[in-house]
Amino acid sequence: MRRRFGRRRRRSEDTRSAPIESHWLGRISESEAIAVSSLEQLRYEDVPDSFALTAVGQGAQGEKCLVAVAPKSGGNALLGALVAAARNGDAARAIAVSPVWDVASRRRLGALGATPVPITAAMVPTPNEVEPTIAREPIFDLAAVPADRVADRLMRPADRQLFLRALHGLRGLAAKHGGSVRGVRHSVELAVLGHRVAVLRAEGDVFLDILSPSTATIRLADKALSEVLDQLEGFIRKRLNDKKFRDGEKGLRSRLIPTFVEVGRLRYVHRWPLGGSEADAIDLVGVAEDGRPVVAAARQRLDLEAVGRILDGALALEAALPILLEGAEAPVQLTAPRLLVAAEEIDRAAECVLGHLALDTACFDIEKRYSGLMLREREIAWSAPLLE
Repeated sequence: MRRRFGRRRRRSEDTRSAPIESHWLGRISESEAIAVSSLEQLRYEDVPDSFALTAVGQGAQGEKCLVAVAPKSGGNALLGALVAAARNGDAARAIAVSPVWDVASRRRLGALGATPVPITAAMVPTPNEVEPTIAREPIFDLAAVPADRVADRLMRPADRQLFLRALHGLRGLAAKHGGSVRGVRHSVELAVLGHRVAVLRAEGDVFLDILSPSTATIRLADKALSEVLDQLEGFIRKRLNDKKFRDGEKGLRSRLIPTFVEVGRLRYVHRWPLGGSEADAIDLVGVAEDGRPVVAAARQRLDLEAVGRILDGALALEAALPILLEGAEAPVQLTAPRLLVAAEEIDRAAECVLGHLALDTACFDIEKRYSGLMLREREIAWSAPLLE
């Protein structure tokens, strides 16, 4: 279905985010660098108008060209362009347009495999005539650090010992409650059900930030460590017993980890390996029998937004693999990881993206049985069918 870009679209029922304004398509039509005119908007139910706007127009030689625009993320524009390309195989080219092409967006561009229509990326000025800005990237920003080495930042031996004792306690809580401990920059995070619940910091003194259910910062030198850990465990138990978490997507992802390990025949598995954010997009990283790294993630529903975040997490983990897999026994291949993705419901647009990645990817349907959760591999469609 096509609509003129001058008419606004209704808000998607699948998202609470505001839809992208249609004047972006007019701005692209005015761009001499992009050189696509007569744009008509394409509407796909599984490409929300808050995620990316897709359109079809004419190139300089009258050829059919596709455009996808996402003002806040070039990576989202790229996935929108890929879906449009898969559903319009007679187009000459597709262009992903955004004023923002950060590191994660450029990684998505590098993760594309063969596509039915050539896809390129372009920048476009913002509507108020401000030129696109280039985001500043940290010059020293490790994706992961050995947790024990974070203590080395502290000057006093007594503080280092206190930090290591606290770290030992966090590891005990992680083992007890199916969580994980990961080193991130100058801190160590404890994650349960894929979310950070506490952060142990080495910043002059030793601090513990408790993040759930309410936030609190404790200077460990001022309070008995055992008392603090008991308090933290109480919060963890409360979270695990909350039906909203236990029976929702977070609980599903946690329960599915042993199934992923069995299906992938994985060893040296790390749960929730990617720190630095409130929610981890990745559920585990491990090593397959042939030494290949494997990254896995599950969702109740896999849509474009979810598949984009999973892809970003998998690509960010690649740089952390030498640290995460340091203790794994040979064979270990420090190469691009294999991606395992599972969901109860998979949008056709998300399936289309998975089918065009350069990564070795396997997709599974989650089936609930009396004996537990099962994974049934599905063949990834090369091109999702056009929606009526």
